[in-house]
Amino acid sequence: MKSILMPELPEVESFRKYFEATSLQDPVAWIEVKSPAILRNIAEHDLRRRLVRKRFTSVSRRGKYLYASIGKGKSALVLHFGMTGFLSHFRDLDREPGHDRMLITFGSGSYLAFDDQRKFGGVFFADDVQEFFRTKNLGPDALAITLDEFLNLLEHRRRQLKPLLMDQSFISGIGNIYSDEILYQAGIHPLTSSDAMDPGRRKDLYTVMRSVLETAVERDAEFDRYPEDWLLKHRSAGAKCPLDDCRVERISVSGRTSYFCPCRQERLLKKGEPAG
Repeated sequence: MKSILMPELPEVESFRKYFEATSLQDPVAWIEVKSPAILRNIAEHDLRRRLVRKRFTSVSRRGKYLYASIGKGKSALVLHFGMTGFLSHFRDLDREPGHDRMLITFGSGSYLAFDDQRKFGGVFFADDVQEFFRTKNLGPDALAITLDEFLNLLEHRRRQLKPLLMDQSFISGIGNIYSDEILYQAGIHPLTSSDAMDPGRRKDLYTVMRSVLETAVERDAEFDRYPEDWLLKHRSAGAKCPLDDCRVERISVSGRTSYFCPCRQERLLKKGEPAG
């Protein structure tokens, strides 16, 4: 399976479903690491020692990380997909993807490849997966956080909304593309400061965030199935906004290219803050 979007929460959730459908309870017969640089905290021989003759018993996701648990313990294989990573399960080696960085051979004779063209992804092994996420300073998953938790975290932040939503220590799972979509659907300019929103707008932001991510997950992160009124399908400078007659604009926010509709997305201001 391959996503045409840089993997964020919805794409990784689709990878999780794919892994669950193809690779659980099949004993690992061998592991070949073809690009050693993807191994972030373990050597290849040690990874084999930990996984060969073991079975993945469940697979979960937190933010942009996928983790496959081994047996009944706390240990897990952890994958981060970077910019271009995806999974491919197959039985014939002729179908091996072109940028396979790690190949797992199962006892059944099938294979699972971790493909990553640009090699920004990573493979980790965690003896205790929850402790692993603590060391990564990973915030709560964007689909697991409650409204009260979200409002409490937001109360203690004074940052522009676009980079804040992308900050994985704030909440995990949202990147450049879905942060644009969330702010577009919420009608909020990406340069708005988090402390410029009143309580009602903060609740609206949470509701929209969940709606966008849940819709993307329900549609298996398939671009062609996304609603026609999403900015994502019109995400280029000068494109017509799908919800009004304005043209989409492009700006840089904290070094990231961002798209928004100047008519639809309001720049909320703090008391006394100049409009310019």
